[in-house]
Amino acid sequence: MNMKSGILAFATIALISVINPASAGYYMSANKLLSLCESNSVADQNVCVGYVLGVTDAAQMLDSETNMRRYCPSKNVTSSQLEKTVVKYMSENRQNLAKAASYYVLVALRKAFPCNE
Repeated sequence: MNMKSGILAFATIALISVINPASAGYYMSANKLLSLCESNSVADQNVCVGYVLGVTDAAQMLDSETNMRRYCPSKNVTSSQLEKTVVKYMSENRQNLAKAASYYVLVALRKAFPCNE
């Protein structure tokens, strides 16, 4: 590899590491999720609900694999109720949204739907 190719490769890697959301350690920040959830755009709101349900489904799958119960909603809880629970929690804790959105989704669900085991 010549010097010019090496510099180009280094610059490309450096640029990708700066703009790649994974470099922050997560793909969706809590602030971004909250802004999507509070948006007037139906598309943004759909992304919000989809994200909350994705985290919810992933946590339930992990629960079944590890026999750990992270939260315990009743069987009749709707996707809208889950989303509203998460938005309410994040709205009330705006000053502390420094972690990944998935973290706050799980914290909100644990607080709203504790397990009594």
